[in-house]
Amino acid sequence: MDGSRVTREFQVVLRRAGLPHMRFYDLRHGTASLLPAQGVHPRVVMETLGHSSIALTMNTYSHVSRALQGEAAARMDEVLRGGSVVKGVVGDQADRPGGTDKGP
Repeated sequence: MDGSRVTREFQVVLRRAGLPHMRFYDLRHGTASLLPAQGVHPRVVMETLGHSSIALTMNTYSHVSRALQGEAAARMDEVLRGGSVVKGVVGDQADRPGGTDKGP
């Protein structure tokens, strides 16, 4: 497959769809950015992109992880303030056979 032909055909598809010019490579970057934001496990992202190691994926697209840190912090804040119930947490007596959740 000729790379320049793929690029030309990709540009035709973009024009027909009314989308702005972008590089074919931008699809790869978009995939690497959107999958983690949708909760896809990093290992799956690594395999989708064909990376040889998860470290390569995480180091290359670490800006995505940083962007998600705010959301993770907000969720932890909600949990710690009692705004949501977390099931299956180690030490949660209610999740143990015969256990009760008596709280702290």
